[in-house]
Amino acid sequence: DSFDTDIIGYINMAFALLRRIGAGPDDGFIITDDTTAWKDFSDDKIVFALSKCYVYQKVKLEFDPSSMSSAVIEAMKRSNAEIEWTLNAHLEMKG
Repeated sequence: DSFDTDIIGYINMAFALLRRIGAGPDDGFIITDDTTAWKDFSDDKIVFALSKCYVYQKVKLEFDPSSMSSAVIEAMKRSNAEIEWTLNAHLEMKG
């Protein structure tokens, strides 16, 4: 529990970045504790799956980069860039 505030902040930052792309609810999405459910973020299966991976990686990169090698950090950054691109393309196709 001692890291909850830090991790929640990073999770909400990731959700804000996803909102910038157009993913998630129109009025944004934040968590305040462990009662928020992923199903409340999106009912789109692609947005849902990619967003879970994106949030996990973003939080890991921000909260605990010292536990990873530089190669892993770069791979996660590339993965997140690909997720952003894919989400953007998917959401544009949906209109």
